Amino acid sequence: MPTDVSLLLVLGAGLFGAVAAFVVGARFTRNLRVLGWGGICSGLAVGGLTHFAWVWCTRGFDPLHAWVPPLACLVLLLVMTAQGWFVFYEDRRDAADSCAPAIVVVAAGVGCVICGLIADADTLALPIIWASAASLALLLSIQPVQRSIAINRSVAVGTIVGICKLLVPLTGILLFIVVDRIVRPGRTAASGPS
Repeated sequence: MPTDVSLLLVLGAGLFGAVAAFVVGARFTRNLRVLGWGGICSGLAVGGLTHFAWVWCTRGFDPLHAWVPPLACLVLLLVMTAQGWFVFYEDRRDAADSCAPAIVVVAAGVGCVICGLIADADTLALPIIWASAASLALLLSIQPVQRSIAINRSVAVGTIVGICKLLVPLTGILLFIVVDRIVRPGRTAASGPS
């Protein structure tokens, strides 16, 4: 019985996502191919999100499937961008500016690893590195969000799109770390006690 309920729930959510993407997308574009593929991709993404949310609520959270929600949200963002709901990256410069905070975070991580190799792990340099990186990342995030607000002509939509386009590179970094931990789980256990 729970299998039938979950199947109906996933199919209903997928159908709703497909219809919503088709109907709302029809306001922004008349290209039937973009509308059709957008509806199919949205239906699959919303159905996948619903399936994993249902499984996590009924059977418990499984960290191995934590990559599904960011991927489904990215698919939905790509569909909305392709259908013209909003402008995501205005140009290459905007994309590069949006990646700058993620580059700062990666540089801070590399700096912490180097500092950990050179000095003691409890050194005062680690909080200084992360505080400086967080401040610089916040400063670098202002310009892409302002550009997003200006190009989408809405403070609410522009702010949400600006935050999402800043999170796309960070999500890629997070997924890389999660996949690395899943592929090589014995590495941390082997290097732990010494």
